[in-house]
Amino acid sequence: MLDELNIANFMSLAWMNSVLQMFSHLPEFAAGGGRLCGSFRNLKQSLLITEQTTGNSRGKSNSFAIRPNEFVSALKEKLDFLDVHEQQDAYEFLIFLLDLIR
Repeated sequence: MLDELNIANFMSLAWMNSVLQMFSHLPEFAAGGGRLCGSFRNLKQSLLITEQTTGNSRGKSNSFAIRPNEFVSALKEKLDFLDVHEQQDAYEFLIFLLDLIR
């Protein structure tokens, strides 16, 4: 069974969540500087704390979700043209994100 500890899909953010879930397994991204990487570190830490507190891990049936509010706020500072209330393309978001952190 897949791990069901997730980033919440609110405001049509499935396109962002798919990229953030991938980045959550890459320690290099969380190690970067700046508010964007710092807010991602906090999001990743929230996922880990929730997993440790609830015991949610592979093989469990509970499902928990964390809202990425701080990350979205930091992202909107950098990409002010990005409308997080609209459906976007995950690949284009990945390219923008990689440009921001390099």
